[in-house]
Amino acid sequence: MDREPVQTVMDREPVISVMGRQPVITVMEREPVITVMGWEPVITVMSREPVITVKGREPVKTLMGWEPLITVMDREPV
Repeated sequence: MDREPVQTVMDREPVISVMGRQPVITVMEREPVITVMGWEPVITVMSREPVITVKGREPVKTLMGWEPLITVMDREPV
């Protein structure tokens, strides 16, 4: 299982980790956190407030409450 993700479940807190440009997913008490290295997006969800962040010249989307906030980083501020 060289290229298989490592999955750990502890009291309803599953942790999935994959090295090298692969996504890292962490769920803790209904607060899933998805992180992808490199130029991939970083998604964080905490208490029904999903936060989507993309590094580099990609857009950053933040949703808090019911009002989405969209910000584009690197030379393209909104």
